[in-house]
Amino acid sequence: MECSALGACAQFRKVDFAQILFTGDTLANMDNYDRRNWGRSSYSVGLEIGAKILIQV
Repeated sequence: MECSALGACAQFRKVDFAQILFTGDTLANMDNYDRRNWGRSSYSVGLEIGAKILIQV
């Protein structure tokens, strides 16, 4: 919802808008699912990927 609202505001103001969405939860290994960890081990990987994308933009 927040992303669509910001996109609508940007369109109304005629400005560029982009958002990077990152989720830290995974269901890849249901036998070892830890709902309290929320994929913290992947935060640095997501941040690195996002930084590389921003540098290219």
